[in-house]
Amino acid sequence: MDKNNIRFSQDGIKISLKDLEITGEIAEEYFNTIGDNNQIEVSEENALWIHKNQKYLNIIFYGKQIIGFIFVIPATKDLMKRFLSNKLTEKKMFEEIKNLKFSEKLEAIYICSAMIKKEFRRNKLTLTAAIKLIKNLTNNLSTKPDLFYEPYSKEGDLFAKNLALNLNLKIFSK
Repeated sequence: MDKNNIRFSQDGIKISLKDLEITGEIAEEYFNTIGDNNQIEVSEENALWIHKNQKYLNIIFYGKQIIGFIFVIPATKDLMKRFLSNKLTEKKMFEEIKNLKFSEKLEAIYICSAMIKKEFRRNKLTLTAAIKLIKNLTNNLSTKPDLFYEPYSKEGDLFAKNLALNLNLKIFSK
């Protein structure tokens, strides 16, 4: 792998709807979202929201090929608490979030998904993408948000904890 061919959307690359279609297919394949009423569904409506709110997504490219991404969702402390206490599913939380306006106060960030193709793993590309993304979201904030997530795999659990450690942010999980 030639690291000079690695690029991140957070470095100024405009994300297209086709890019979102590809990242949606990758997420769907890994997380099996079809028919799961608890997870955020891959849909045109959700893709349009993400396209409008690109600052919450960092796509990893190898040349022109999408090899991975990190997607986070802004949240309130109340939403975070309700989600962590199983009073709210990921899908329902996202529906509520889509109707909120986030300006300069970002209380919490939900680590929704972090993915990279197998042949590119163990190069810290997903961690680099996540750090870039969250730093871009939090650089000008006086109060830093908490991170939260739902562990999907052992690797994902380690990733989230490592991310929080690298960013010096508090992290909570289900």
